[in-house]
Amino acid sequence: MEANEVKRMKDLEEENNRLKRIVANLTLENDAIRNVLEKKYGGLTTNGKQ
Repeated sequence: MEANEVKRMKDLEEENNRLKRIVANLTLENDAIRNVLEKKYGGLTTNGKQ
């Protein structure tokens, strides 16, 4: 591998890790919001019907 290919791969790995953290944080937020709504509205399914 050439030096520019190694740098590109390292940059892509860093970007991939950043995106994984974003997805993990959004998943946690989504779960927290879903839990609050289930407690408040009594466990509606995702399509709005029980």
